Amino acid sequence: MYTRLEQPVHYQLPIGDGQVDLNALIGKPIRLVYQQEINCLHCGRKTKKSFSQGYCYPCFTKLPQCDSCIVKPEKCHYHEGTCRDPAWGERHCFQPHVVYLANSSGLKVGITRGEQIPTRWMDQGAIQALPILEVDNRLHSGLIEQIIAAHVSDKTNWRTMLKGEIRVSTSKRNVTVCLGSALMSSISCVSVSVRRQSASWRPTWSRSSIR
Repeated sequence: MYTRLEQPVHYQLPIGDGQVDLNALIGKPIRLVYQQEINCLHCGRKTKKSFSQGYCYPCFTKLPQCDSCIVKPEKCHYHEGTCRDPAWGERHCFQPHVVYLANSSGLKVGITRGEQIPTRWMDQGAIQALPILEVDNRLHSGLIEQIIAAHVSDKTNWRTMLKGEIRVSTSKRNVTVCLGSALMSSISCVSVSVRRQSASWRPTWSRSSIR
């Protein structure tokens, strides 16, 4: 899905070599026809079943973008020397990441690379979003997300989102005050995690990152 920040947000669906304007189809009936063929997003081979949203099984078991740490970034194992593709990990995971709150079906916490703002929010169908913390890599954003998720949901209820039953939050202060203790706990927890890792893994960030 391609998105463009407009009023309203503009969505396009890539099909083949073209792009279908979805905004023009809102409120209209559409018909989807399955052509009995699935091709891997990476290698293009035919497969009876797709894994990790579009990959064949061999690619699913080998590609870094299909590893379990993509879904659960707190399980990053780069520092253990077992990353499926260290160069890929350095390009994608060793980049500034933002921990944010978004409102797509209610308040939820999430993470994304800094360059993906606001694209990530549009992809999720959020009507509001608030960046709350920036760190130097994906692992630390995942650790913080995991802790905040004990206080705020980390999932979108797509049924509520599609029904449009979303309450607009009007108080940024109330949200940030409620998360204050969780954020301080996150900082302590990540600091301990850094000390337990090898000397080659030395991201830097501080409390001044909190917005």
